[in-house]
Amino acid sequence: MDKLNRIKGALYGAAIGDALGAPLEFMPQEQIKAQFGTVRDMIGGGWLKTMPGEGTDETALMLATAYGIMKQPENPFPEIGKNFINWAISRPKDISDTTLRSIDKTMSKGHGKYTIPKARWHESAAQVDVFSNRGSVDNGAILNTLYPALYYTDENTVVSKALDISNMTHVNTQSDNACRIYCQFIFRILNKDITKKDMDIMLDNTMYYDYKNEEVQPTASAYDSIVTMLHAFMNTDNFEDAIITAVNYGGDSDTIGAITGGLAGCFYGYDAIPTRFIDTLPEDIKHMLDTVINAINL
Repeated sequence: MDKLNRIKGALYGAAIGDALGAPLEFMPQEQIKAQFGTVRDMIGGGWLKTMPGEGTDETALMLATAYGIMKQPENPFPEIGKNFINWAISRPKDISDTTLRSIDKTMSKGHGKYTIPKARWHESAAQVDVFSNRGSVDNGAILNTLYPALYYTDENTVVSKALDISNMTHVNTQSDNACRIYCQFIFRILNKDITKKDMDIMLDNTMYYDYKNEEVQPTASAYDSIVTMLHAFMNTDNFEDAIITAVNYGGDSDTIGAITGGLAGCFYGYDAIPTRFIDTLPEDIKHMLDTVINAINL
């Protein structure tokens, strides 16, 4: 499969998984079954009252990260930070608690027009983790590592940039571990055509080594989200079934849908994504996705 197919699949897949899962966020699996059966289409609604195809903070922050890298790839952190702040002050419908606290604390220490160095972001995020009693274990940084895994061409650079980006809002070992394995999956699928068996081998020396025997718990924790994603992705054989399985677990369904969509989209490619999902995405989101896709050197 050519790289463009995988890159486009990853980014569109993430946005689609986010939009598919958004209306189901915080709903238990049993409630979803009772109310909808199995959700297979972008229905909109939920506590955020989204329109069909509308995403959440997951897609917004993924794009904020991508635009920062696109503008200044060698040192993207100040640009990403500007994008995070401008998005946060735009009064979005949804923003995770850890991300909001990290942005607020960084802004209080900022200078100039939000040109804030990486170290200042990391310092603020570390303080948020301490003050919240190690509360930065949530999954809010995982999808922000998708674009660096697609953009940079060296795996060590990918991991370094991805963790530096994730640490702008989340400084926690559980979050770091989730972000590391996620960006490595994406990079190796794109550049080494790894199989699901290869991915299982990659997990052997990580905290996810026994994921097959763990119960799915679709919470907002980074660990639970990766385990849930793995169950949805590894136990299906196409993009559609992977994201439908992921979001119908309920819980933190937008984030889990987004990270599953990014992984499955990269693995199966853009051509494997049903057109009904693509057609339902807002035109402005598709334009932004295409812009950051075209910025990647193939």
